[in-house]
Amino acid sequence: MQNLQHYEPTIPDEVTRHFINKGGVDTSDTRILRLFSVVAQKFVADIVVDALKDKQQKMMNAQNHLDPTAKMVLTAEDLNSILSEYGNSAKKPPYY
Repeated sequence: MQNLQHYEPTIPDEVTRHFINKGGVDTSDTRILRLFSVVAQKFVADIVVDALKDKQQKMMNAQNHLDPTAKMVLTAEDLNSILSEYGNSAKKPPYY
């Protein structure tokens, strides 16, 4: 916890404060804010890594090798399939 006082997370403190206040948490301790930021950052990183692994498995050819010329692009569908495994569903409207 003492290290969080000097750590600058990817998510700014103001953004974290806004969302935890929306969730009913009110704190002025920057360590707590940064702890929430680190947890959110870890959650997002886990989702992206899982989506990337899933995409790589889908792109494997019959010999279980990735084509080096193939361009890997994560789409909303890739992320939605992983998000559903985490218990979240993010569906975009059909006209989007």
